[in-house]
Amino acid sequence: MDKILCDTDILSSLAKARSLNILEVVFPKGKFIITENVREELQESIDSGFKFPERIFKICETTIITKEELKKYKSSLPEKRNLKKRSKKDTSKNRGRRQYLH
Repeated sequence: MDKILCDTDILSSLAKARSLNILEVVFPKGKFIITENVREELQESIDSGFKFPERIFKICETTIITKEELKKYKSSLPEKRNLKKRSKKDTSKNRGRRQYLH
């Protein structure tokens, strides 16, 4: 069984849409895991009155990432790409607005 390390953003989005089953379709042999930090972040949502993290906890096991594993993970990531100057300006300009950018 392959271990699939999951991120808060994707899990939260899928859980809110009641679509966590998509993970099992895409990774049928996957064992879904989250780090302690992700679990704590999701627990804060529960403490604030949200229910969706409970669905995540049902399918994800919590794990501790070792320093060696973290180093290996970081080395596998693509190099950071810088936003163009205009994009940075637009992003910071729109950060305080209450609107969705399409």
